[in-house]
Amino acid sequence: SISKSTTFERYFGGELEDYSYCVDQTADDGYIIGGSIRINEINTQATIIKTDEKGNKKWQKTFGGDHSEFIMDVKAISDGYIFAMFSNSNLGNNFHLFLLKTDISGDEIWRTRLNGPDASPLSASIAVAEEDHFFISAGYMNNLVPHLGILAKVHKNGTREWAHVMYNEVITNVKQAANGRIYLTGFHQEADKVTSWLAEFDIEGSKSWRKPISSGYILSMDITQDDGIIAAGLEPQPEEVNLIPFLVKTDQKGRVQWSQHYNAQVSETHISVISAGKSSYVFTSLQTNPKTMTDNLILVKTDELGKIYWWRNYGTPESTERGVCVLKARDKGFIVAGITNRFKGNQKIYLLKTDESGLAALAVANRDSN
Repeated sequence: SISKSTTFERYFGGELEDYSYCVDQTADDGYIIGGSIRINEINTQATIIKTDEKGNKKWQKTFGGDHSEFIMDVKAISDGYIFAMFSNSNLGNNFHLFLLKTDISGDEIWRTRLNGPDASPLSASIAVAEEDHFFISAGYMNNLVPHLGILAKVHKNGTREWAHVMYNEVITNVKQAANGRIYLTGFHQEADKVTSWLAEFDIEGSKSWRKPISSGYILSMDITQDDGIIAAGLEPQPEEVNLIPFLVKTDQKGRVQWSQHYNAQVSETHISVISAGKSSYVFTSLQTNPKTMTDNLILVKTDELGKIYWWRNYGTPESTERGVCVLKARDKGFIVAGITNRFKGNQKIYLLKTDESGLAALAVANRDSN
């Protein structure tokens, strides 16, 4: 049965493809979504969507130039929002990384640019440090040039304090612990061999340690109640196209305590994990049907050792739904941002709100949420 938590599903989009990469809860218990909208067959513009607590759109803003932009992370702060955005408009072919601040109405206040390489952006992540400054990370991949990771510290007024570049590494996530230390996840790849790692830095960007934690691609992480790390990733299979989702738990020094793999075939590089309290973890991803090649969104809760409490699938056999980002809401339910093509055929931004058991009273399939 559905609890008293607010539950819903909503979609947002136009006539072409739209995408959401991230979501955060706002001070009024609504949500702010970051992603992109396609403006023609080649280019996109970055978009942010503000909803109320029931997922109804209050406003939408776009940021764009003559080529492509997209937002990959968002954080709600006391006086507005902070976004991690990639853009190659008016900048040649390279996708540069921007930290963008807006007010609570979504109007831009400042943006800070970090030059990017001639490579494909894979990830971007923000950690908010008591709103005095922000840490931003990014990872780039290219088969022809070395992978590259960026970690930077930016003051609350938009001034870049420092930036470090890591060659041959892809940074996938940044978090700040209660003690002020910075944690990064990322991976190193040579030919078909992948090594994912966890590293600790101080607030000036000096590395304390780095340790290998998996042979798969770590793509998401969170800090746990015992000050350790829960990380989620996808692992290649021999002679298979699809990937397998997994979780890895470490202590605060990066020592692996356990890892668990899960029975799902994943065709896209989307997985997100959070520490859900009371020694439990929740992750979202997708499960690919090998016959129809469509995807169902999955939302999974585990115990403190990664054993499954519950596993929820969302979608239909004919449609594709993918979970990209998961967040625990203040009413103890879960909010998932992702994509769907269930409504009117083309790909749209998808927002799913469940109760604490991962259940939701789903809207009818042809409902227009705009």
